[in-house]
Amino acid sequence: MNASSRFRFSLLEDLSEAKLVAIAAERSEGEAIIVWAEIDLDGRTAILRQPFISGFDAVRRRDMQGRLGLQGIRQLAQDAMEHFDVDCIRIEQARRISGAHPGRAVDDLVFRRRP
Repeated sequence: MNASSRFRFSLLEDLSEAKLVAIAAERSEGEAIIVWAEIDLDGRTAILRQPFISGFDAVRRRDMQGRLGLQGIRQLAQDAMEHFDVDCIRIEQARRISGAHPGRAVDDLVFRRRP
């Protein structure tokens, strides 16, 4: 993990099958999340379909200890692009599981690697 990186990644083979992949992302503070998604590669773009995240909460407030927050999601995406050597991550077919309107489809998210 380089100095600017905040997450370490490992494939969870026993929870993965074909294109459905489980990846553990551990923060430097020791907290970990598991991301399950159907993953495809299109050139240098990783496409995650129907993702599910389990672990510490993804919330808007950045000041809450132990929470992912928007800044943490961006950092997770940047670290993942670095680790998996892709230039873009596109998240498709995601649904809200909590908060306002659970079950509602979420617009696709696109993260591009910073130089």
